[in-house]
Amino acid sequence: MTLSNQNWDHAHINDHADRLMDVALAELVGGKSPPDLTSRMLPDQIQPLANSPKRYRTPTKLGFWVSFAAAAMLFAAATLAIEKERKRKKLR
Repeated sequence: MTLSNQNWDHAHINDHADRLMDVALAELVGGKSPPDLTSRMLPDQIQPLANSPKRYRTPTKLGFWVSFAAAAMLFAAATLAIEKERKRKKLR
């Protein structure tokens, strides 16, 4: 037997799976937003991940990578200059 929509009341559902399905459908189809359970699940000392500050590169890390790139370019330029000089000496 099925109940008509008028007689159906989701507050009196006793089956856990049915309650979960009802909430999921209300979120999916009805557009209802899920409740925020952060304060009930996390202690006050722990910040949720969504509120944690984003990590950016510190100036020391950025300086390291700039220095590394400059050293790599100097190494490549020196290698090319040495090879060019060797080829020039061979042609003489």
